[in-house]
Amino acid sequence: MSGGKPLGLKPRSSTTVTTPVVEGPPSWRAIPDASTAKWGEFRALYFKGRPVRSVALDGVPWFALEDICAAVDADLREMQAVHRTGFPEGAKTVAAELPSDGDTRAPPDRTLLLSPIGVFYWTNLTAPWERAGIAAWAKREALKAFPDAPPDNPHVFLTITPEGLPDCPGKYSGRRAEYEDLRWSEAYAAWASAKRRGMIHPTA
Repeated sequence: MSGGKPLGLKPRSSTTVTTPVVEGPPSWRAIPDASTAKWGEFRALYFKGRPVRSVALDGVPWFALEDICAAVDADLREMQAVHRTGFPEGAKTVAAELPSDGDTRAPPDRTLLLSPIGVFYWTNLTAPWERAGIAAWAKREALKAFPDAPPDNPHVFLTITPEGLPDCPGKYSGRRAEYEDLRWSEAYAAWASAKRRGMIHPTA
């Protein structure tokens, strides 16, 4: 794993549950980070031939942000965009990663993961037009893995957050139709009305 560890995220207490080794280069094993999470094992998905580690949580693939950066030639410092106001807290998490050879003498690496919606928000905060392709790819991978995801699943689809809606998605992000549907929804009208009356306070 290359340098540039994610900063500023304090991992939750992890459980020491190992999963089967994923065969083939590259391969990983994961330790679940949340005590009740239903994790699968890390495996590689490929964006334009570049490997991106992913791990399933309740059927939804989450993606290693470090690999997302590498896949789009982004500087690792851009990982810090996940700490900006407006990035949904539920769209990121941290998992512990063990090498495939099972060597547990060293502490496991902590890997910052984004949900498919997290990948969209990260691209929208850093380079929405240039990186729309990987946002659309993450959504496609999610729907392949979880084709029956309900439309209110906040890890797979856009939803109205305390900040409202993100900036308009890039044309090729795969999120424009979702955005427009929400923008003209009764739920968004109710959110906007509550915000005007001072009843909603965005998260810091």
